[in-house]
Amino acid sequence: MASHHKHRTILGVISAILLLSGLAVSPANADVGAAPARTWGTNGRVLSILSLGGRVYIAGTFTSVIDPSSRTYPVSNIAVFDPSSGRFDTSWPVSADNTVTSLATSGGKLFLAGLFSKVNGVKRTKLAKVDALTGALDSTWTPKINRQPDSMTTAGDEVYVSGLFTQAAGSGGTLIDRPHVARFSTDTGSLDTTWQPTPNNRVYAVQVSADQQSVYLGGTFTSVNGTSTPSKIVRLSASSGSLVPGFAPGATNQTTRGPVYGIAVSGTRLYLAVGGAGGACAAMDGQTGTVAWSKHTNGNLQAVTLVGGTVYCGGHFTGDGAFDGQTRYKLASVDAASGTTLPFAPVINSALGVWSLASDATHVYVGGDFTKIGSTDQPQFAEFPDSAALTAPGAPETVSCSPGDSVAMLQWFVPSTDGGQPLRSYSVYRSTDQTTWAKIGNTTDPAYADTAATNGTTYSYRVTAVNAIGESAPSTTVTCTPQPASATPPAAPGNFAAMGVPNATSLSWTAPANGGSQITAYRVYRGDGPGTETLLATTTGATTGYVDSAVTIGSRYYYRVSAINAVGESPLSAEDSASPTDGAPAAPVMTGTSGPDGITLNWTAPKDNGSPITKYVLTRDGIRIATFPATQFSYVDAGVTPGTNYTYRLKAQNAMGNSPLSKPVVISAQ
Repeated sequence: MASHHKHRTILGVISAILLLSGLAVSPANADVGAAPARTWGTNGRVLSILSLGGRVYIAGTFTSVIDPSSRTYPVSNIAVFDPSSGRFDTSWPVSADNTVTSLATSGGKLFLAGLFSKVNGVKRTKLAKVDALTGALDSTWTPKINRQPDSMTTAGDEVYVSGLFTQAAGSGGTLIDRPHVARFSTDTGSLDTTWQPTPNNRVYAVQVSADQQSVYLGGTFTSVNGTSTPSKIVRLSASSGSLVPGFAPGATNQTTRGPVYGIAVSGTRLYLAVGGAGGACAAMDGQTGTVAWSKHTNGNLQAVTLVGGTVYCGGHFTGDGAFDGQTRYKLASVDAASGTTLPFAPVINSALGVWSLASDATHVYVGGDFTKIGSTDQPQFAEFPDSAALTAPGAPETVSCSPGDSVAMLQWFVPSTDGGQPLRSYSVYRSTDQTTWAKIGNTTDPAYADTAATNGTTYSYRVTAVNAIGESAPSTTVTCTPQPASATPPAAPGNFAAMGVPNATSLSWTAPANGGSQITAYRVYRGDGPGTETLLATTTGATTGYVDSAVTIGSRYYYRVSAINAVGESPLSAEDSASPTDGAPAAPVMTGTSGPDGITLNWTAPKDNGSPITKYVLTRDGIRIATFPATQFSYVDAGVTPGTNYTYRLKAQNAMGNSPLSKPVVISAQ
């Protein structure tokens, strides 16, 4: 799986930000279980995570956050999560018009790096600064870079950015050459023109030593400042940008020094996320470069973070023998001091898995492409609490009550967090005066029918959730009055449609005639073939859509939906089917002609499948010869020999991956 990294276009690695900013002041309990808390997630890849002041900032390529009942809330590539409630703050106003690859913090400000051209609707070229609490955009901090950033960190009054870019400019300035790493003022955004190391290739990770005297770069470069010795990992002087003598990195991946995609710093020790021949998670002396231990994997490492004395390693590795010869699925942990691989072994379900890691005093946070961890549905983002942070669940949400004939039909949404332990049941309480409450039943479903209700009596209800830790606070109170039946079940929902979207299926329908009784719920049915649908989920009556994220890319699913009121269930809707996509673009269509100046190739932009195309890659006779920005649609290949046949193919890339290759274009050079 080592080949995945060279095909991707976006990397978001946030490693040791907390250590460098002084925020992680108390080591976490390393007793983290293999099951995450059930909380909110996102509808797209999470590339960067930053814990700050009890809030967790996440960034990547996503357009909504999703609660455990599959309700969606619009965001734009960046959002704020509350670990205690399991909810995202949907009122936080920051938005970016394209992928955010990395986050950093200093002085209560949040620094963003990515592919965006606007933040909060205002022009910003791949870099921006906002207030972490209010989200207000800094109007004067306007540095820029010319190509994709991959990593970002702060130290003192400086912010370091690394990536694919080759030019940078300070606030109000003009772009000048700055290959793959640059340093700006956190206050003014000015570019430090005296600090100018020159790596010869992409820098995927940048971190600063604990004493702020050294800067570490990791990437695919083979030389820095014209010296070829510092391949893939280098230590620079923070004052001059020159190589620090005596730093001689050892083999980070078996007998080789692999590309470095993530760096975490703790004291004088570095922890590295390494690619190459498979991949590796490695520990290195930050002064000498001596490797303390290296855990070989069968897929690239993308992120690494330290929690207390435990190193967490995330990436694309998977299966038997995937990590240090042991079975692991995208995430593993190692004792930092001894290098012993620990039993922590969650099962993450997607091909690429983990892209980002972060931690605070009581949690490990994981971001990536996944939709499920073990048996827990957890799309793209997860929190693993340690044993001291496990709690009772959050309260059930949005309880509704629909009165019927001698019955009250209750329904609710599941809590935003299960407290880190699976929900066991719900308890239903009833009152006639909202002072004295009696428990009237238990259920494992988010619905309950009070069949002991008397017509004409007004009842109040509230619900709690229960896990192994205890019982939640009660939900909000809802009231209703049962009445003799005079209604009928609803008609079938109309205009039912299923559409494949990245890593999910999106369903929509219109509300039917309610039969004289308010529609209280919809039931979503799913099957693997026509006419095989069984119950998948139940939503509230206010919802006319559902996102099914428990899917496998490439599989086709068949769906129908029904409506529920106090009388009963409607007929099923018409059937529709869809296949979830991986979000990668369709294949470009390319043509070519031969002339005296060479072979001219032209192409059209394919369907981007929900994520903007970032570049095109051209091959000639199976060998890559050029890459182009998303705005370029032609190329003249002048390096051809007259009378020779050439075969050209083109692929498009976006944040989700690569398109299929275009159909071959075979042309004889004139």
